Amino acid sequence: MAYVRKRQTRDDGLRYDVRYVVNGERKTDTFHTASDANKRLAKIRANELAGLVIDPKGGERLFGEYADEWLEHRLVKGRPLTPMTRQGYKGLLRRNIRPHFARTKLRQITPERVRTWHSELTEKAGTDQAAKSYRLLRAIFTTAVSDELVARNPCAIKGAGIERAPERPMLGTATVLQLADAIEPRLCALVLLAGFRTLRPGELLGLQRRDVNLLHRTVRVERQAHEITGQGRILTETKSEAGMLRIT
Repeated sequence: MAYVRKRQTRDDGLRYDVRYVVNGERKTDTFHTASDANKRLAKIRANELAGLVIDPKGGERLFGEYADEWLEHRLVKGRPLTPMTRQGYKGLLRRNIRPHFARTKLRQITPERVRTWHSELTEKAGTDQAAKSYRLLRAIFTTAVSDELVARNPCAIKGAGIERAPERPMLGTATVLQLADAIEPRLCALVLLAGFRTLRPGELLGLQRRDVNLLHRTVRVERQAHEITGQGRILTETKSEAGMLRIT
């Protein structure tokens, strides 16, 4: 339980120590006036009731260092990030987030600073990049809150993580057939699948001859291929269970 202790200093002055416990460790904040000490005490007690007691030293960590650690150990549904997702996150961090926050302490990244960053990024890079980057920043801070490094997530802009990219137009049947006729024969099936079944690029590149069943006129999507910097082309599982369904 937090409390205030008044003590006399060597120069006959008074100091007010606010004592409390964080994660089993005793902490002390010292103030020159009883008023300031009582304000701190009230805040600590309110946080205790709300379950928000945070180690002040945790917020001193630099965002860039914490983001690197987050990316290294991030799990989604109990599984590590796919190489493609990890590469995408690294790109967003490098281009849009680290230049603004890498050398900033976690506790210093406030909702106001996030709003300013998001506004400038939207104007500079567009709504798509801003939304992706905002979702990543919010996810990192969600973990920081869980780690009890900060009390709350500074990413509080309503709708900022929603992408509003225009719907991609679909090619007409005649155009797809013309493209299939014009391309070299070995890629004809790839064009037809891309045009009529709208598979993801990675799913198309991951197809193998054994996935095509001419007798039953089906294609089975079991993997996807991606180009990863420093690794070349790699094969991974499909993005969702839906990718395992037969396409007729």
